[in-house]
Amino acid sequence: MTHLDSMIQLLLDEGTLVLESDREEPLCITNHDILRMNTATLEDSLSAGTLNWDTTIHGVLYLSIQSALSARCGDILADLDDEKCLRCEEVRIVLKIVEGREGLWATFKLKHCKGAKGVRETQRTIELGQVHDNKFNACCPISLLIIWSLRIGAVKETSWEELISNMRKRPAHVLVWGRPDMPVFCSITPDTTLKLSTPASTDVGKPILRTAAQTTGLLAIPHTYDIRRGSGRELVHLPSLGDDNCDVARKVLGHTRNSLPNGVTDLYIVVSGIDNLEHPTGAEASFAWRYPCTH
Repeated sequence: MTHLDSMIQLLLDEGTLVLESDREEPLCITNHDILRMNTATLEDSLSAGTLNWDTTIHGVLYLSIQSALSARCGDILADLDDEKCLRCEEVRIVLKIVEGREGLWATFKLKHCKGAKGVRETQRTIELGQVHDNKFNACCPISLLIIWSLRIGAVKETSWEELISNMRKRPAHVLVWGRPDMPVFCSITPDTTLKLSTPASTDVGKPILRTAAQTTGLLAIPHTYDIRRGSGRELVHLPSLGDDNCDVARKVLGHTRNSLPNGVTDLYIVVSGIDNLEHPTGAEASFAWRYPCTH
């Protein structure tokens, strides 16, 4: 342990340094909550109208991907002083048959994680499967990403049917990006103009989440790391992971090996208050498409 680590641990033990913001009770925004937020956002746009459907889809896509990847804002969005972000070429989407059912699978390569942006040895790779249950369509990151790509011209196809047909014809059954260097999340001006070549910065995550939360009727003020807390919480309760759930949650969250014994990971996976996993559309239904993950 370095001198800095020792000093931080000392300050934590003394209570001088805290790991949580000044809030009475931490929130745990699970995939179930993201589904509710996205559904409310889309329904509100349908009933009340929206200035630009692209901005609406951009927002629900962001929430879905951050939740599915258990990512930090900086893992997928650009810092204010650079353009390192998640780009289309770092997402490989394949059409394949699993257990007798055709579906889309996406592999995300997170190259710009906290503390190691651009360091190849620390890249995280996460594989997600498409949602097949229609009631989860509003939070399926793969379906939403393809819809977004079709709208902004990130692929050459112009319809879902054409895209799937072309994937079936290719030997590897892969999606071919028309603009692989395009950021997955682009900058949007105040008048809702899309700047497709400019990545969205990390300061857009908070307003997207808080607007969706308000539309849903959430009274508490959410933070983007509450989504990571919800993701970690769900992973710990996923029976298919066996007895190593806590360590898997640590890896998915991108925590170091010391984070689990030091209690840092516990701040994400141990949450008091209402447990959304009791809902019938909780962890098991959500993670049917979120697992497996590889790192």
